[in-house]
Amino acid sequence: MPSYKVHIPAGFITFILLYIIQQKLGVAPNTFQNVAAILLSSTVGSIFPDIDTTSIMQRLFFLSILVIAPVFIFQNNYLMLAITAAVCIIILIIPHRSITHKPKWVIPFAALVCGALALIKHIDSMLLWQCWLYFIAAFLSHWLLDRYF
Repeated sequence: MPSYKVHIPAGFITFILLYIIQQKLGVAPNTFQNVAAILLSSTVGSIFPDIDTTSIMQRLFFLSILVIAPVFIFQNNYLMLAITAAVCIIILIIPHRSITHKPKWVIPFAALVCGALALIKHIDSMLLWQCWLYFIAAFLSHWLLDRYF
């Protein structure tokens, strides 16, 4: 199975190809922040399936939780803190290559995250859905590499 050393470059190639297509269609993000956001989405999508095993993705995820959880506490947002805790527990107990490697789970989950962010935060919805698109495309590159190589 390919490692993150293969998955991250595959995510980057996916980013480039999708960005070129969006440029041709005239819908590509054109600010540095937006391009950085979709590049990050591609990178995370390319290694997301390995969040359910000891990996760089899992370490980055739990590190981000260490940053996000105190913010939720400070904001008295205990619902988001509880949801975050539940997700952490699920990630720790699910076996590797289970739901995180299944497009039928990841695609709607990522859409729900984008939808929730659009409702909670004042983030440009077009950018959120572009991030979703790049995340899913890079996730599919991971899935294809694991499945066929």
